[in-house]
Formats: sequence, C-alpha cells, structure tokens
Amino acid sequence: MTIIARGDGSWTGAMETERLAFNTSLRNNHAFADGFVDLANDTRLQTPSNTTYYSGDQLHLVDAGYAVVASLMQPVMMPLAKPDRKPRTDIEQARDERRRLALSSPIEFISLVQPKRWLGSIHREILQWWDSTEAKNHLLLLLPRDHMKSALAALLVVLELTRDPTLKVLYISSTSNLATKQLKFMKDILTSDVYRMYWA
Repeated sequence: MTIIARGDGSWTGAMETERLAFNTSLRNNHAFADGFVDLANDTRLQTPSNTTYYSGDQLHLVDAGYAVVASLMQPVMMPLAKPDRKPRTDIEQARDERRRLALSSPIEFISLVQPKRWLGSIHREILQWWDSTEAKNHLLLLLPRDHMKSALAALLVVLELTRDPTLKVLYISSTSNLATKQLKFMKDILTSDVYRMYWA
C-alpha cells in the first residue's frame, strides 16, 4: 500500500522526497505481496488542501477520504479473505469447551491433564484460593509433608504458562534433586498426549 500525500507543517521536502521514492519502489517491487493497493495514485488523495477528502490539518482524512481508501482496498482485500470455515464438529466443539473450562479453573485443569490425580477437600480449597480474585501476588502455603504441595505448585505453574505462554517463571526448590524432579514433572505434563491434544 502506497503512502498518500500530506501537507501539514511538520512535513518537510525531504520527507516528501522519501515518500515518493518509497511509493515508486513499492510499485516496482510488490510481486512478493499477496495484494497491492496504490492509494497515492488516486487523484482524490493527492491534494491535502482538498477538504472534500482531507481534514483541515492536511494530514488526516475525513469520512469521504476514508471511503475512498475503503473503495480502493476492498477489491484487493476481499479475494484474500479466508473462505468460510467448515462447521465445527461435535467433537471439536466439545474439545473447545473442555479447553475453555480447564483454563478457567485450576481444579478443571488438573482433572483434564492428570485425570487420575485425587484431590481432597484441602487441595480443592487451596486451588480455589490460588485462583480467587482475593489472591495476592505473594502467597504462602503451609502444609505438612506429603500433602502434594510440590505437585500443586508445579501444576499451577503449568496452568499459568498455558494461560500465558510468554510468562517467565522463577521456580525455586529446596534441593537440586527436587528442582530436577519438579521440572521433569512439569515437562511431562506439557509433552503428554492429553495436553498436546488440547494445546498442540
């Protein structure tokens, strides 16, 4: 898409020269693109002082100007639009709903990725507390040994990474052996068949 003219006070002669050179280059080298729209070649968009299409600042367009842009772009863009998707099958719809439900609740997420893991009332209470609107940035959980603290922490980290794959997590364990064990636990979930089926 070429760059249309502008005439506001901050627009210099050097900038105009660059605009014209860019447009010429684009006209001669757009074969790589899926579509090309030469807006600057339309005479209605060549005179910034023409208030029929430009606003008084000689930079922004008015509705009529945007209508010109739309009329030029539509014939080029419409053929590029993806064809209508096939209707979702019942299985696909059920999978989408299961994925949505799993992301909305730690309990649902764990029941999906580790369906054989038993969650007692204390575990469900912890998971609800973790994901509640009252939860703070810093949470402290104290439970006796062998009450799944490490497993819950790892599962919740996997959930948060699933919700936001760009998230960075600093995971600290009491020993290097436990750290290795925890990382393998999380990796096994992320690479499991059931996880990949929903979040491939």
